[in-house]
Amino acid sequence: KDLLLQFQVQATLTIAISCNGKLWGLLCVHHCQSPRYWQESEIRLLRQLADQVAIALTQSQLLSQSKATAAQEKLLNNIVTAISGSLELNDILQRVANEMLNTFQASRSLVILCQPSDGVLEHTTTAAVANVDALQGAQMPIRCNPHAQLVLSQTDPVMVNDVTRDPLLAPMRELAQQMHIGAILAVSIRYQDQVKGILSVHQCHGPRYWSIDDQKLIKRVADHLAIAIQQAELYQHAQTELTERKRLESQLRYEAFHDRLTALPNRAFFLEQLSAVLDDLHQNCPEVSRQTCHLFTLADNVVCCPQQFAVLFLDLDRFKIVNDSLGHTIGDTLLQIVAKRLQNCLDPARHMAARLGGDEFVVLLTGLSNVSEATDLALTIHNALEAPILLQQHEVFVRASIGIALSSPEYVDPS
Repeated sequence: KDLLLQFQVQATLTIAISCNGKLWGLLCVHHCQSPRYWQESEIRLLRQLADQVAIALTQSQLLSQSKATAAQEKLLNNIVTAISGSLELNDILQRVANEMLNTFQASRSLVILCQPSDGVLEHTTTAAVANVDALQGAQMPIRCNPHAQLVLSQTDPVMVNDVTRDPLLAPMRELAQQMHIGAILAVSIRYQDQVKGILSVHQCHGPRYWSIDDQKLIKRVADHLAIAIQQAELYQHAQTELTERKRLESQLRYEAFHDRLTALPNRAFFLEQLSAVLDDLHQNCPEVSRQTCHLFTLADNVVCCPQQFAVLFLDLDRFKIVNDSLGHTIGDTLLQIVAKRLQNCLDPARHMAARLGGDEFVVLLTGLSNVSEATDLALTIHNALEAPILLQQHEVFVRASIGIALSSPEYVDPS
């Protein structure tokens, strides 16, 4: 009464304004000149005005809520679009971190891949505004961290409006303050009840009140991110299986066409390559006649056709004596050394060596320009093999008999 008199109020009519079943405010009419008896019609009018205000407030709230929902849907769509544009996990996580930073207008956003059983959680992917440390790769404990344990144990978001006052963060408060964290909103990333990690945003250098809309939005983002992580993991698993399958296929092919002892191509692979160069000779040198021309004009040592080739066949002399006297283990070692010396004599671009079996080796020479290339290579191999070989304190000398076969249109079978 005294307060009303101070404002010279002699009569007052007050109607409550209710919005969505709750008191929003009061609609008041004052008469200051003298006391006044309020007519029933005036009371009805004021009630109608209060009802209209309540309707306007409800519409305004619905409009604001619709705008907020539309804005969230747009932001969520941006995040989903960013996620769906890639199957590379690191790319997905970085896109989400960047979009979360803009969406929540926060200081820092983090995606943490971890399991509840882990001892520590590592900030896998982060994004931050200027002058704020992103904390990329930083680690925090889980077992003595009630906040992290709570986030990982439930599906609902966990909000901390003020790090300095929240009892849940008491054990980690000093570390949080070192990281300049003022407020935290975090939620677990789950795919079919399987925890994939944590999605979190930080407000630095001060508290922040996280709204219901913020909590709903981060939960929806985490659900979409969980699906994206699962798809990326399945894709990576498929790629790993494909790579392993190709490796096994390559390994099987290698083993099928290479000699295990010397690692040289084996008989099957050599005959395949010889068949290919023989076909090439027949297809590209039709002018070479079996009756009128051989591979070489031996008198002037000139090749008739650029597709000509030669085959050197090597047979180690007295190899059986080495096996019988020193044993098969030393014999195998000798074959390995011979294979290495043989390869050192060859040009990988034009020559190919293979082991046919036992102590028999063969060399294919392609693109010959004259006969002397084959004979010179044979002499080079002889000289390389003549150097003594020390095998378990036994000095062994080895030589090889080498036969040379020059290509000819008369040959139709590589065997």
